[in-house]
Amino acid sequence: MSISNYFYKATDVSGKLTQGYVSAENERSAVLQLQQRQLIPLSLKHSNRASKGITTKRISMPELLQFTSALSTLVQAKMPLDKALGLLEQISESASMQTLVQGLRLDVKEGFSLADAMEKQPKVFSPLYVSLVRAGESGGILDQLLPDLSASLEKNATTRRTVISALVYPTILLITGLLSVILLLVYVVPQFTTMFQQVGTSIPPEVEMLLNISDIVQTYGWLILVVIPIVWWGWRWLEQDTSRHVRRDASLLKVPLLGEILLIRDVALYARTLGALLNAGVSLLAALSVARDVLNNAYLFTQVKQVEEDVRAGSGLGHALARTAAFPVILQQLISVGEESGRTAQILLQLSERFNAQLEAQIGRLVNAFQPAMILFLGVVVGGIIIVMLSAVFSMNTLDF
Repeated sequence: MSISNYFYKATDVSGKLTQGYVSAENERSAVLQLQQRQLIPLSLKHSNRASKGITTKRISMPELLQFTSALSTLVQAKMPLDKALGLLEQISESASMQTLVQGLRLDVKEGFSLADAMEKQPKVFSPLYVSLVRAGESGGILDQLLPDLSASLEKNATTRRTVISALVYPTILLITGLLSVILLLVYVVPQFTTMFQQVGTSIPPEVEMLLNISDIVQTYGWLILVVIPIVWWGWRWLEQDTSRHVRRDASLLKVPLLGEILLIRDVALYARTLGALLNAGVSLLAALSVARDVLNNAYLFTQVKQVEEDVRAGSGLGHALARTAAFPVILQQLISVGEESGRTAQILLQLSERFNAQLEAQIGRLVNAFQPAMILFLGVVVGGIIIVMLSAVFSMNTLDF
């Protein structure tokens, strides 16, 4: 659905008149956005104003990190937002980044909030990014939230780099090993048929089994090129229907090791987002509505929507989470404690740090276990093929003697 621009006039809780632009799918969504900012809409008109500075080029993660860090520094220095964006436009090195910042600055100067301007760039700014900026602007604490956002992006990028670098060697090892096995089965093993025929003796059972495997690889190996696209298409097909998508993601959470990693990753992100929004003064219901959009798992998304409905009906957040039985018990228990003590936001932020540490430990264990397991597997397969071939050669030499 396309995003439209609306020019609004509204009053805040103190009765002060304000006006500007808001981006939304329709008028109802625009009104809801204004209400979430604690504004009372007086008038709302569709604007034909075209978005400026839309960049189609990809912004890299280092560029986004640099932009967020620099913007955080300038906002903390109490520099007006349009001047801060103008300075960032001047110091940006890449043309795509300059175009992006220029578009943000023009939108801000014409009355759009920074969050609305960023929302027009979904390829660059994630829903979490936009939501935190919006919360900072609504609560007047953008200078407090931007450093947390910058630190969060940096932490995610560091974790990503660590995992990728740790998987480089095992991946190279796996590809090399599989190519070696395929070459042996396709080019080396078939020659044993001719050798045994020339010697005029029967083929040993283990060699015959190896030759059968070789025939299967040569005859049906091309199917791998067909199976991979089919599997990819099937995976995407499951996402096209909500019920199928939910069942698929629920099954993923039950996979040993992987399921726990996926759960902890989403729970950590959800807790950090919800905690940051509550800490910014956003109401619980509004924070729940925003925070659920950062979940990657469709099954957890449906559970969180049910949590939101339970809270809307008067249930406590901890109790509502406990009903789903989909989240870690410690999350439910500590949130209940936080609700009783009035420290829900702080406990959520502490839990996110704890889950992040647990996630890094789980990923580390998985990577550390993957490498020796891959070496052992390839050693058994390649070594088994070589031993069978050598035993066949020795048996033929014995017969010749």
